[in-house]
Amino acid sequence: MMSGVENADNYEYKPDPLALPELERISLNDDADTRGKEVDLEKQILMIILKTPLLILKGFVELTDPAIIIAKAILDIAYAIQAAVIGVIEAALKAVKQGIQSAIDEAKGAMTEIEVNAATVGAVITATRDALIPTWEQAYNAVPDIDGGAAEQYDFEAGIVVSADDEDITKWEFKINSEELPDELRESEEFQQMKEQIEAAAALIEDYTTAKQSLVDLEQQMIDVTTEMEEKVTQAKEVMRQIFSSPYLLPSVWVALMPSQIPYFGGIVPFPFFVGPPSTIPGMIYLALLFIDAYEEKMHDQSEQLGNNEVNCQDEL
Repeated sequence: MMSGVENADNYEYKPDPLALPELERISLNDDADTRGKEVDLEKQILMIILKTPLLILKGFVELTDPAIIIAKAILDIAYAIQAAVIGVIEAALKAVKQGIQSAIDEAKGAMTEIEVNAATVGAVITATRDALIPTWEQAYNAVPDIDGGAAEQYDFEAGIVVSADDEDITKWEFKINSEELPDELRESEEFQQMKEQIEAAAALIEDYTTAKQSLVDLEQQMIDVTTEMEEKVTQAKEVMRQIFSSPYLLPSVWVALMPSQIPYFGGIVPFPFFVGPPSTIPGMIYLALLFIDAYEEKMHDQSEQLGNNEVNCQDEL
C-alpha cells in the first residue's frame, strides 16, 4: 500500500509480482470471469504442464522398452486373474443373495395369502360359533336327566375355542375340547362341519407361524451371508489394491527379468549377452521416477502419522 501511494503519480507503475505473490494470485483469480467467482486454475494448469512430459515418457516406455513391456504384461495378466476371481466371488454373492431374496419374497407372499384366508375363515367361524352356542346351551343345558335331577351343564365356550381378534395372527386360536361337549352334539352334522372349518383354520395358523419363522431365519441368513462374504470381498480388494498400487511392483518384476550374468546393472543387455529382455535408458528413468513417487508417498504417510496436518504434500507439490 505504501509503495502504491509513493508511486501514485506514475501511471505505468505495477506492484512487483515477486514481492506481492498474493496480489498476483488475486489478480489472476479476478481475471477468471467477469464476476471474479471462478476458481483460479493456475496451479492446476502448472500441474498439467509438469505431468504431461512424465505421461509422455510413461507411454513411450511402455510401448518401446522390451523389459518394461514384458513386466507390465505379467502384472496386467496377474491383475486380470485377480479381478476375475473377485468378479466370480461377487457374482456368486449376488446369486446367493438373489436366491435368499426370492425365498424371502415367497415367504412374504405366502404369509399375505394366509393372512387374507385366515381373516375370512376366522370371521366366518366366529359368527357361526356365536350363533350356534346359544341354541346348543338352550337345547342341552336345560334338559333334566332321566333320574329327575339337575341337567348336566356343558361349557360350550370352553368346548369350542375361537380367538381371532389379536393383531398377531400367530396368537389366534382355533380348538375343540371334546370333553366339554355332549356326545349327541359331536355326532351332529352341523358340528362336524364346524369342526372341519376349525381344523382348517388351525392348519392355516400353523402354516402362517411356520412361514413367519422361516422369514425370520431367511432374513438373518441374508444378513449373515452378506456380511461375511462382503467383508471377505472387501478384504480381497484391499489386498489387491495394496499389491497392484505399489510403485515397487513393476521395478521388482523388471529386476526379476534381468539375467544375473549381465555385467551391467539396469537390465541393459550388452553384446553378446542377448539372453533376456533388454531395457532402455528411458525405461530406467521411468523406474527411477516410480521410486521417487514411492519416496514421496512414504514421506507423506509419515507426515500424517506424526500428526503434521499443517502441511499438505499434494498442495505443496
